[in-house]
Amino acid sequence: MVGLKKGISIVGGTIFDGTGRTIKNGRIHIDGKMITSIEATNSSDSENETIIKAEGMTVLPGMIDCHVHLASDPTELNWQLAFLKQPLISPPMLSLFAYRNAIDCL
Repeated sequence: MVGLKKGISIVGGTIFDGTGRTIKNGRIHIDGKMITSIEATNSSDSENETIIKAEGMTVLPGMIDCHVHLASDPTELNWQLAFLKQPLISPPMLSLFAYRNAIDCL
């Protein structure tokens, strides 16, 4: 198909891959939901990939930011108001919010 791109590359960032290795100006290639390669190059096949430029950023492939407030109301855009409303929400509803937010994070 014309115009169909295969995969995503995140290029130019500093990569911490969880093995203790740090790669400056690296490239992470993703096909579908799978990381297929992490390389010490920021070159990419831009003709066939969607490129995400990450210069000046840190990239943690496959890792999750654990500092999330899972039990927050996902419909409330103002985080301060969501925090203030939290004691007014029933525990079963907070559990449902946490479940939904965890699914969204993954």
